[in-house]
Parts: sequence; structure tokens; C-alpha cells
Amino acid sequence: MPPIKARIKSSILLLGGVASLQISEAFQPTVSGHASFQRRQVSSRNYGGIAIGMSAINQQDTNFDLDRMERGLTEMQRRDRRDYFNHESWVRRRSPSRFFDNLRGIPVSKAVATIVKEVAAITFISYFLILYNHLLVIGYEDFSFVHHDPILPDFLSLPLLSLPSEPLVLSSPALALLLVFRTNTCWRRWDEARKACGAIVSHSRSIMRKTSSWVMQEESSSLEEDLLSYEEKQRLITRVMAAVWAFARAEKRHLLSEYEDEAQFIADINYNLPDPFASDLIQNKRHRPSFALFELSCALNELPLDMFQRCQLEEATTKLCDSMGACDRLYTSPIPKFYNRHTSRFLSLWLACLPLTLWQSIGQVGWNHTYL
Repeated sequence: MPPIKARIKSSILLLGGVASLQISEAFQPTVSGHASFQRRQVSSRNYGGIAIGMSAINQQDTNFDLDRMERGLTEMQRRDRRDYFNHESWVRRRSPSRFFDNLRGIPVSKAVATIVKEVAAITFISYFLILYNHLLVIGYEDFSFVHHDPILPDFLSLPLLSLPSEPLVLSSPALALLLVFRTNTCWRRWDEARKACGAIVSHSRSIMRKTSSWVMQEESSSLEEDLLSYEEKQRLITRVMAAVWAFARAEKRHLLSEYEDEAQFIADINYNLPDPFASDLIQNKRHRPSFALFELSCALNELPLDMFQRCQLEEATTKLCDSMGACDRLYTSPIPKFYNRHTSRFLSLWLACLPLTLWQSIGQVGWNHTYL
């Protein structure tokens, strides 16, 4: 190929690569009876919560309008994807008309709206390819199907922009492996997050079940809890219940953005928790779930239980901490960026070159390659 043609084709491929964009409630028991709720004073300033470091974030990743991005379509629609199924939801999911309902929903699909830019970029490349080849290289046909020569003079001949299909065919298995690996990784992360959420719910219920049954037992024995009044038992159980709820609610807030959940989190805490626990939890922004677990441990230590019972509750609390750690790991450690970028660039270039390879195979069908 002459050098001028090689440079022109390289420029067109670069244009296509640039034009195509990269394809890329918590367990809340009701808390009541806060008037008798008493607790040890624990200052949030003296609490050594776990800090999630931000030093690993590159400076280049912060050079965008975060507020604008959080209000964008892609981020706003994430709220609609947090499905929590009940019986009615399963009936709708098993409906025989769900296939036609899904087809009718394509024009208003938010998933389709998120890839409009990518589709528009590939469409632009296709239109550019048609205009370039017909107007400047091989000529075009008018509405009467009369052929016209290119608009350039004969001595300014330009190369025909097209590619053989072999490069895309040979690279398709590699692209498929990258996409399958990414899909499987996303599925495993989603499944781990679902199990961590279920563990928080299960262990929270276990703590409340054991605490309520052991503290409120009425059989006569020499244990210290039989010497407590009914009101004192209610106060102890209420404190544990508040701490368990606060942990789950704080974990939910920790995994959501400040724009999405901070105002609702403050309202829920002030409504369901008594002071000074509520104010301390709101002010401790370093790691609120850890502060709530600290309060839960203090509340459990106040219970008049024997050693076996304390070990049972401590084991459940430790499992809550393990689930919190799993959530933090998933939240702070995404799929490696270099892998995401490699897959995205590979897919973008593959799609950008697709119109060039389709020129010879299906481009001849239709008027002026309009089927392309």
C-alpha cells in the first residue's frame, strides 16, 4: 500500500477509535421506649474507627464533576435496580406476558438510554464511511439510481476505506473471553455482596432473639437477671436493639453516597435513636458501622449473662464485623482498572472497525450502502 494511503487509513481508524466511547433497606427493627435508654458516655473523638484510605485514588480520577455525575441518568437509575422481591413481585416475574412487556419497554428502557452515546458514535463512523467512500472514492447514485462520479478530480484519488473481516474474526474469541471473565467476576462480586447482606440480617436477628430470651427468662435461678426489674430488662434489650439497628443503618449509609442517603440517614437516626447515641453516631463520619458495633459490644457487656451466653453473643457480633469487612472489601476494591480499561479499549476499537469490515460483505446491499 502506498504511504499516503496507509497514513489516510491510519487516520480514519484513529478517528473511529476516538469517536467510539468506552462501553463500560437495611434490617430496620422498630426502636421504642427511648426515655429509659441509658448508656455510657463514649466520645466519638476517642473512638478509633476504621478509616478507609483515599491515598490509592489517583488524582486524574477526581478531575470530574462528582455532583453532576451523581445526578446523571446512569447513577440515578441505580436506585431503581435495587429490587427487593415479595410475593407480588414473583407473580409479575412469572407472568406469561413478561416477554412482550419487555419488548414494549425498549423505547423507555434506562439500560438502552445509557448506551446512546456509544451507539451514536458507531453510527457516526458508519455515516462517515458511506459519505467518504461514495463522495470521494467510488461515486454515488441519486434518487433516480443514476451513477455519478466522485466529486474530487481524477488526479486526487483517495483509497477506499474498508477492512477484511479476518482481523475481527480472529480477535473475536479473545474479546469474548475478556467479556465472559468480566461478567463472571461481576456475578461473583454481586453474589458475595448478597451473602454479606443476608449474613447481617441473620446475625442481627440471632442477637436480638438470644438477648430477648435470655434476659427475659422467668424461671427461678440464682442468676443475676432474675433480680432485675422488668423495666430494667426492657432498658437493656432496648439498648441492644438500638445498637443492632444502628449498625445495619450505618452500613447502608456507608455503602451509599452522601448525596443519596446522608439526609435520610440523619433523619432516621434522630427519629429512631436517643441522644447522645444519635448525635455521636452522626458526628462520627470516620466509620459509622464500626462505632455502632462498639456500642453493641458495650450494650452486650452490660447484660447479666453467664459465660456461655456471652460467648454466643460475641460470636454473632464478630460475624457482623466479618460481614462489614466483606462489604468494605467489595466497596473499596473494584475490578482492577487496567483490566477494565483494556477490555473497554479492545471493545471500542473492535466496534469502531466493524463498519469497515462490513463494507464488503453487506455494504453492497441497498442504495448507496444504506444498509450498512
